[in-house]
Formats: sequence, C-alpha cells, structure tokens
Amino acid sequence: MRYVRPSSMTWWAGLLAMLTGIASLALAVIPQVLGADLSPDVIFGAAASEHAVFFQRNGFDVLQPGERLDLGAHTDVLVDAAAAPLDTWFVRAP
Repeated sequence: MRYVRPSSMTWWAGLLAMLTGIASLALAVIPQVLGADLSPDVIFGAAASEHAVFFQRNGFDVLQPGERLDLGAHTDVLVDAAAAPLDTWFVRAP
C-alpha cells in the first residue's frame, strides 16, 4: 500500500481531483437542495483569476480581472472587483 501514503504525489493529486469534483457537484445542486423557497436569486463570489476556468466550467459567468460586478435587477449594488489575489468576479442567476 505504498500509494496510500500522504507523502505520495499521486495521493495528493487524487485528493485534489476528488475535492474539485465535490466542489463542482455542490455548485450544481445548490438550487435543488435548498428548494424553490430558499434557493438564492443570484450566486456570486470573487476568485483569483487563475481559478476562473473552474467557475466557467460550472456554468458561471466570469468577469475580466478588475471589472465591476453589476447585479442588475436583483439589487442596486455595484461592486468593485476585490484587490488581488481575488480579482475576478463570478456570477450565476439560476
């Protein structure tokens, strides 16, 4: 069982792949789990620009680094992009 050791790069790569899959699944099922009454109108957040691809693959609109987030009809709030390292906004309206 040498491949199970936490010092193995294969073990860490497998753990990272598993956690990425769990995060993708969690982002996809938020509206179904919460139900129609508790489901949010908009899901948004900030991430480092090098991680933006993860959110694009999971159905989010990703803004360019430094671009302002306009939540439109959902609220009157205009949000500036956060300072580095979280310089990119992602948003999805289910």
